[in-house]
Amino acid sequence: MAAKGFGAWDPAQHTAAASKGGRTAHVQGSAHQFTREQARIAGAKGGAMMAARPGHMSKIGKLGGKAVATDRAHMAAIGAKGGKATRRTAGDGNG
Repeated sequence: MAAKGFGAWDPAQHTAAASKGGRTAHVQGSAHQFTREQARIAGAKGGAMMAARPGHMSKIGKLGGKAVATDRAHMAAIGAKGGKATRRTAGDGNG
């Protein structure tokens, strides 16, 4: 049986319809506006959920490390300073 209605639309059509609806809601003033407190709570929930996933934080840390490691000039600067560019200790003027 072939899909009917919204189910027959391709993903681009769904996106276009949702985008149009969102713009219209904002123009009409009927779109939900998050307060600072609601946004803070939502962000905290999302952060807690991601941090609770086993291995997630170490995975994104490794990705960041690989991205930095591809910047040869940055890595050379760190090496020339003996790693002091990334270490912050009391009294070194960096923190």
